[in-house]
Amino acid sequence: MPRSKSLRTDYKPYDHLSRKQKWIRKKRMNKQRPAAVGGINSLNASSSDSDNDTTDLQEIEEQESDSSMLSSKHVERITIPDSTLSMDANDIITSWALTEVYVSKMSITRLLKSLHSIHDELPKSYKGLFPKPNISYEPMEDGLYVHFPNWINSLTKMLSHFYKDVEGNIPFCLLINIDGLPLFNHSPDFKLYPILLTIYKAKMRPICAGIYSTEKSSNREMPPVQLFLKHFLSDVKKIKENNIINGKRIFSLLGNGIYVCDAPARSSLKSIKSHSGYSCCERCVVHGQYDSASGHVCLLETNCPLRTDNAFVAQQDKSHHKGESHLAKYKVKMVTGFVLDYMHLCCLGVMKRLLSRWKGIRRQHQGKLSSQGMTLLNQKLLQIKAWVPVEFNRKLRPLSELAYWKAAEFRLFMLYVGMVTLKNEKILPKRYFKHFLKYVIALRFLISPCTQNEDVTHCCELLKQFVKDSITLYGKGFVSYNVHSLIHLPDDYLNYGSLEKINCFPFESYLGILKNCLQSGYRPLQQIGRLVFHQNENIVATTHSLHSGKAKGTAYKCTLPEITLHITEGLSVTYYKMATLLNSCVINTKSKADCIIKYGTTSVAKVCTIACQSGSVCFIVKNFLHVRPLFKYPVSSVHVGVYRLGPLDKNFCAVNLNSNVVKCVMLPYKAEFVAIELIHSS
Repeated sequence: MPRSKSLRTDYKPYDHLSRKQKWIRKKRMNKQRPAAVGGINSLNASSSDSDNDTTDLQEIEEQESDSSMLSSKHVERITIPDSTLSMDANDIITSWALTEVYVSKMSITRLLKSLHSIHDELPKSYKGLFPKPNISYEPMEDGLYVHFPNWINSLTKMLSHFYKDVEGNIPFCLLINIDGLPLFNHSPDFKLYPILLTIYKAKMRPICAGIYSTEKSSNREMPPVQLFLKHFLSDVKKIKENNIINGKRIFSLLGNGIYVCDAPARSSLKSIKSHSGYSCCERCVVHGQYDSASGHVCLLETNCPLRTDNAFVAQQDKSHHKGESHLAKYKVKMVTGFVLDYMHLCCLGVMKRLLSRWKGIRRQHQGKLSSQGMTLLNQKLLQIKAWVPVEFNRKLRPLSELAYWKAAEFRLFMLYVGMVTLKNEKILPKRYFKHFLKYVIALRFLISPCTQNEDVTHCCELLKQFVKDSITLYGKGFVSYNVHSLIHLPDDYLNYGSLEKINCFPFESYLGILKNCLQSGYRPLQQIGRLVFHQNENIVATTHSLHSGKAKGTAYKCTLPEITLHITEGLSVTYYKMATLLNSCVINTKSKADCIIKYGTTSVAKVCTIACQSGSVCFIVKNFLHVRPLFKYPVSSVHVGVYRLGPLDKNFCAVNLNSNVVKCVMLPYKAEFVAIELIHSS
């Protein structure tokens, strides 16, 4: 006699159904469920649905009947305090949903249904929270283009936020970025070209003014500028002529924007030869030479005449142009108005090129490290992971994964890790290390906001010497477009200040948000357009307070020896484990990678605790003894914020935030440590 189905442990009641039949059955069961108690029933039901294929039908029905008899204990788990909801419940949920782009629309809908029973002013679905925007998609070339007219309102909100304490005429400048974004890794059919912008010298999330999308076409290039930027340039012209008036403040636009793009995008916008051409340099009239060994054009000269904005418009160098740029008609500075982005040029360009040579590439063996040197370097990179602060969103991977390194990893190695790990002749020969130091020191000068004009002149000499020495050490094929363009980076510093203020890092981060917000491959531009429209409507400033540092975390009791705390007697003192500096750097006394600071001239210390009294913050520290330079060629490392540390002092001392406190990256070096000032923004 066959066994009863009720006795079988491997029986799957829905296994004989097709996928569509299972979906219809689940939908019917959801409609038959009782009303939710505090919104919990819908959440539990969704979790039980995933087990339908592995549990008995009778057990499922018992779970449904039990879900309607939830106790108050379960309800309290998702209850949100009324004080929070009464303030701005809709704004809180909206801001959260726009930030957490990884959360699906169905999850947001379930959350809203659960919260609606507690606070009935909230919408019940994702579509109610983000209604369909009033934007139009117009055909353009081989794709679609969508323009967001609300980007000017978003810009006005950000300007009003940054200059809320200032009245009168306020000049400002825009940073504009245009870059290609492939939406799907395994399908090149769809590619986006967003128009992003931020306010110069303001830390903020980029604003999107328009997006062009290619759709299953063989032509996936940027459309002609006169079509692609027609609406955007028209808006910029209106702002330039009429200004932005907000109460007693009048915001006037300086120039027509600073374009921060990679080399292919600059070539398309300016209608010039690409980075592989003979006359490709955007700053000087150098003519390249073809190198058969490397298979590309090399730019060897370093003292050629410079290009000017007027000479570009007159097209004096015919070999540099492919046509007339439409941006020149809007009086955009075609040479000085396009900066050389150090993220693409230095991190993804020169630093990757150096590491590839050290690792060894096909047909190029000059500068290749020995097998012992490669092993030692990989070991050091793995050891350093534990010493990387929270300001770095990526840790270093071994050189075997160099092809997958991101720009943030190259920046970490270039500005901080490289000068410590490579200071070993078993890894990199001494003359190669000195050559690398010229590159690193020049970049630390140009990225630091406090560099003097004489240091900029010295940077120009160091970079020219770096390019010339590269021919001897790595061959002519090493001096490509990126390596040659290094000699023109000091010009951007003299025009706009620190390179950290004019780079693509914030724009690239936003492109990742756009890519990750896709729920499916169906009408991707419409999905992204809806999100971008509401992001512009609900833009939130990310700028921190400029008044004083803030202590945060749970207060705790702390017993310390008698020391001078600069604290008024009679007032209570609260001790914290974490604090945020003015530049958004986090000090954490419980993390060995986040508790090192430099203050005063050359004093380096470890923060043991943080004292706060009446809003003023004071660090209780132990100083490192015998602070000295790590290297003295081509300049002393102390001059660029690199210090070799001695033992730690046993005595405590107090450091006020007014003592020029800077967070440092501390890395192990032999039996000691090296502290490196943090110069990039987190």
